[in-house]
Amino acid sequence: MAPVQEDRFDISRDFVGIVGKLDLTSLESPILHNSHLHPRSPLIVDDCDGHSNCWSAQILRPSAPKSSRALGQNPHIITTFAGSIWQLPARNGLSEVNALRNTLSYAASEQNFQMVRQIEGDFVAAVLRSGKVVLLRSLTSTTTLYFRVTPKAVLWSTNFMDLVDDPISDLDFGKLAYVAWGGNRIPYSGIETVSQDEVVTLSAGKISRMQFDDYITPVHNKRHMPLPEWGEMARELLLAAVAKRAKRFKTIGLLLSGGIDSGAIARCLVDAGAQVQCYHWASPSYPPADESPYVRKVSTMLDIPVTTIDIGSDRLSSSSFLSAEWRFAVPYNHSLYRWWKETISLAQGEIDCLMSGRFGGSFHLGVGIRPPTSIGLSEAAKYIWNSLSLPVPTKQLLIHLIPALAKTGFFQKFLPAYDPEEPLLNLNREEAVTIEDTAAVDGRQVHHFTDQAKRAVIIPLGQGFEDSLQTLALNINDLHPADLVHTSPYLDRDLRSFVRSIPNAYRCYPYGGQVIDKPVLRQAFMDLLPAEVIRHNFTQFYAGIRYQYCLNNRRFLKEFFAPDSYLVQYDVIDSDRFSQVLSDQRKLQECSGTIFINFMAELWLRTLASKKEGKSC
Repeated sequence: MAPVQEDRFDISRDFVGIVGKLDLTSLESPILHNSHLHPRSPLIVDDCDGHSNCWSAQILRPSAPKSSRALGQNPHIITTFAGSIWQLPARNGLSEVNALRNTLSYAASEQNFQMVRQIEGDFVAAVLRSGKVVLLRSLTSTTTLYFRVTPKAVLWSTNFMDLVDDPISDLDFGKLAYVAWGGNRIPYSGIETVSQDEVVTLSAGKISRMQFDDYITPVHNKRHMPLPEWGEMARELLLAAVAKRAKRFKTIGLLLSGGIDSGAIARCLVDAGAQVQCYHWASPSYPPADESPYVRKVSTMLDIPVTTIDIGSDRLSSSSFLSAEWRFAVPYNHSLYRWWKETISLAQGEIDCLMSGRFGGSFHLGVGIRPPTSIGLSEAAKYIWNSLSLPVPTKQLLIHLIPALAKTGFFQKFLPAYDPEEPLLNLNREEAVTIEDTAAVDGRQVHHFTDQAKRAVIIPLGQGFEDSLQTLALNINDLHPADLVHTSPYLDRDLRSFVRSIPNAYRCYPYGGQVIDKPVLRQAFMDLLPAEVIRHNFTQFYAGIRYQYCLNNRRFLKEFFAPDSYLVQYDVIDSDRFSQVLSDQRKLQECSGTIFINFMAELWLRTLASKKEGKSC
């Protein structure tokens, strides 16, 4: 085999996804070749035919096809892709992988990207042809495709770190501060993303973008249907979304929280005949965050096994809940990494796919009582009547009201500092703060940031607000090394279109003195899930767990964020202010979620420094 030439095409496929480079300094007809990154368990993609696990499980290991033709039927077109496919149109005798490659190649050649909608899957792709590269990302893909354009080359990858020249020197301070707070931003300048249902065409001196999927147009026009009929349609669509994914795998793992979102998926998995193993994040040592009673009822009713992952009070009293030994190739900006890591460790070898109820909140899409529009006179009358009724006894009303007030931050403003004997009052609000919520960011979550970092946090930086950093970090650190794919059926195209059709009145529904969240989804599984889960209408609160850990481990945190730590050196954290926060229980409660994310960002920076110094990670 001829040696690989240093040509303007450098195409690689790694364990996480794809990476490539188009050299703009030479526009003559290219000599096609491919190279690979750090070979481990080499696997030729063309060997993954039909419904084999190597494709459906989103495992694209480093591979070096024997010739350029293995990357496409046309030697002048190179097509690379990464992801999971649920359904394909007729393949005319081709293997599934080749059928997908041909469809993508033809779509790019003919500039007909509507045909990509025929492919149901969570995938990204790059197609190279005639001095240009076409990047696309499916509507439901949680994997992000990044790209960077320089005067000499176009580069793209499913890991933005592949596009960075010097990971330390090129850091953007403002974006680093935003990441350290918990925002989803690439901490480097000049790197852009391909959005869901978007195609980006790159060539010398030109970038064009377009959306190719019109799922946003509601397809269900029966807006005057009563609530039970909406529920029936929702159940049918969710069952179809679950079934088409479940058939790709031998054993399905499910993150079962105890709420309606994951409970509905559990029911659909059982109805689809799938082999299911559930995992539940429990916290009996902190009751306001514990949903174990709901999970036990679901497990009993559906007769499915559940593995409980308990952080335990002993973890909160020691530094082992957060480990300074963790390493991150990309920043991870969420506070539940310990639970994810333990779940994946237990699931490895037991399951092929991990499902969750992520994005089930799309059935809500708003807060407060929604106006009774477009639901017909009789349904509107029921809506108004229920909004006026109050059949709930005062004691029961208060039991529901306390968590609701806590979620709005009521206790932070009017109640005294945390008392360990009264854990119910330690209910800090979740840090689901949007970029417009500048008052909350500036006032309660970043007392320990420098003034410059505070200003950086509240300035919009122009990139989509999504959980791409969390997804990428989990993929690289844990999911892909364990041969697992994480997916959510709520991302299904048909289901998302259906949700957009739901009238406002059926997004929140007043009944019995409270506003019921996601009434359509609850109606869909009435009598198919335990009544307690159907009625379970409040989010459990993890903020108290974070605060309790920080309260018990102040010395460890102070040493971890010493003056020589990277976030202090980069002027994101002020050492003196951080010490003050650790000594002030009120401020510590308000900043605990941010401190967890600071911890992850610091670990990422230490990983970068170790790699640059050539140290083992």
